[in-house]
Amino acid sequence: MEIRQFQTNELLALDRAKLESFYYIRSGRLQLMDKKRNVIAQYGPKMLVGLSEYLEGTALKGDLVAFGSTRVVVVEKEEFEEDMKAADPCIKRMLAAIFKTISRRSLRPRGAVH
Repeated sequence: MEIRQFQTNELLALDRAKLESFYYIRSGRLQLMDKKRNVIAQYGPKMLVGLSEYLEGTALKGDLVAFGSTRVVVVEKEEFEEDMKAADPCIKRMLAAIFKTISRRSLRPRGAVH
Protein backbone atom coordinates (compact mmCIF):
# COMPACT_ATOMS: atom_id res chain seq x y z
CA MET A 1 0.00 0.00 0.00
CA GLU A 2 1.39 3.37 -0.94
CA ILE A 3 0.21 6.95 -1.29
CA ARG A 4 0.70 8.29 -4.81
CA GLN A 5 0.16 11.69 -6.36
CA PHE A 6 -1.39 11.85 -9.84
CA GLN A 7 -1.65 14.90 -12.08
CA THR A 8 -4.40 15.98 -14.50
CA ASN A 9 -5.18 13.32 -17.14
CA GLU A 10 -2.67 10.85 -15.68
CA LEU A 11 -3.92 7.33 -16.34
CA LEU A 12 -4.43 4.95 -13.41
CA ALA A 13 -6.24 2.08 -15.17
CA LEU A 14 -7.18 1.25 -18.75
CA ASP A 15 -10.68 0.48 -20.01
CA ARG A 16 -11.49 -3.24 -19.60
CA ALA A 17 -8.04 -4.09 -18.21
CA LYS A 18 -7.89 -6.46 -15.26
CA LEU A 19 -7.12 -4.43 -12.15
CA GLU A 20 -3.94 -5.13 -10.23
CA SER A 21 -4.86 -2.62 -7.52
CA PHE A 22 -7.69 -0.46 -6.28
CA TYR A 23 -7.71 3.11 -5.06
CA TYR A 24 -8.78 5.09 -1.99
CA ILE A 25 -8.94 8.79 -2.80
CA ARG A 26 -7.37 11.05 -0.17
CA SER A 27 -7.77 14.33 -2.09
CA GLY A 28 -8.72 15.47 -5.57
CA ARG A 29 -10.87 13.54 -8.06
CA LEU A 30 -10.69 10.59 -10.40
CA GLN A 31 -12.82 10.27 -13.51
CA LEU A 32 -13.96 7.19 -15.39
CA MET A 33 -14.01 8.05 -19.10
CA ASP A 34 -15.26 6.24 -22.20
CA LYS A 35 -13.31 5.92 -25.46
CA LYS A 36 -14.65 9.30 -26.67
CA ARG A 37 -13.36 10.91 -23.43
CA ASN A 38 -16.86 11.46 -22.08
CA VAL A 39 -17.01 11.34 -18.28
CA ILE A 40 -18.96 8.29 -17.09
CA ALA A 41 -18.41 8.90 -13.35
CA GLN A 42 -16.40 11.04 -10.96
CA TYR A 43 -15.01 9.93 -7.63
CA GLY A 44 -13.90 12.21 -4.82
CA PRO A 45 -12.23 12.13 -1.42
CA LYS A 46 -12.92 9.15 0.86
CA MET A 47 -14.19 7.03 -2.04
CA LEU A 48 -12.87 3.62 -3.11
CA VAL A 49 -12.48 2.92 -6.82
CA GLY A 50 -12.01 -0.55 -8.28
CA LEU A 51 -12.64 -2.69 -5.21
CA SER A 52 -15.96 -4.14 -6.37
CA GLU A 53 -14.46 -4.91 -9.80
CA TYR A 54 -11.49 -6.57 -8.12
CA LEU A 55 -13.72 -8.67 -5.82
CA GLU A 56 -15.97 -9.73 -8.72
CA GLY A 57 -13.09 -10.36 -11.14
CA THR A 58 -14.39 -7.76 -13.61
CA ALA A 59 -12.79 -4.65 -15.10
CA LEU A 60 -13.60 -0.96 -15.01
CA LYS A 61 -15.82 0.11 -17.90
CA GLY A 62 -13.64 3.01 -18.95
CA ASP A 63 -10.24 4.63 -18.44
CA LEU A 64 -9.59 5.84 -14.90
CA VAL A 65 -7.77 9.19 -14.96
CA ALA A 66 -6.88 11.91 -12.49
CA PHE A 67 -8.88 15.13 -12.65
CA GLY A 68 -6.51 17.72 -11.30
CA SER A 69 -3.88 16.94 -8.70
CA THR A 70 -5.09 13.82 -6.88
CA ARG A 71 -3.64 11.84 -3.96
CA VAL A 72 -4.69 8.23 -3.64
CA VAL A 73 -3.79 5.23 -1.53
CA VAL A 74 -2.95 2.46 -3.99
CA VAL A 75 -3.80 -0.96 -2.56
CA GLU A 76 -2.04 -3.71 -4.48
CA LYS A 77 -3.85 -6.94 -5.28
CA GLU A 78 -1.32 -9.14 -3.45
CA GLU A 79 -1.61 -7.17 -0.21
CA PHE A 80 -5.39 -7.31 -0.24
CA GLU A 81 -5.48 -10.99 -1.20
CA GLU A 82 -3.33 -11.85 1.80
CA ASP A 83 -5.89 -10.19 4.08
CA MET A 84 -8.85 -11.79 2.27
CA LYS A 85 -7.55 -15.38 2.13
CA ALA A 86 -9.50 -16.45 5.16
CA ALA A 87 -12.68 -14.56 4.24
CA ASP A 88 -15.77 -16.57 3.43
CA PRO A 89 -16.88 -16.32 -0.25
CA CYS A 90 -20.22 -14.90 0.94
CA ILE A 91 -18.38 -12.07 2.68
CA LYS A 92 -16.45 -11.31 -0.53
CA ARG A 93 -19.70 -11.16 -2.54
CA MET A 94 -21.32 -8.96 0.10
CA LEU A 95 -18.36 -6.56 0.04
CA ALA A 96 -18.50 -6.43 -3.77
CA ALA A 97 -22.22 -5.59 -3.66
CA ILE A 98 -21.69 -2.86 -1.06
CA PHE A 99 -18.88 -1.21 -3.00
CA LYS A 100 -20.78 -1.49 -6.29
CA THR A 101 -23.70 0.36 -4.67
CA ILE A 102 -21.36 3.01 -3.31
CA SER A 103 -19.72 3.51 -6.70
CA ARG A 104 -23.13 3.88 -8.37
CA ARG A 105 -23.80 6.73 -5.99
CA SER A 106 -20.50 8.37 -6.86
CA LEU A 107 -20.28 11.99 -7.88
CA ARG A 108 -21.60 12.07 -11.44
CA PRO A 109 -21.60 14.74 -14.09
CA ARG A 110 -24.94 16.49 -14.31
CA GLY A 111 -27.40 14.40 -16.29
CA ALA A 112 -25.12 11.35 -16.45
CA VAL A 113 -26.47 7.88 -15.85
CA HIS A 114 -24.19 5.33 -14.20
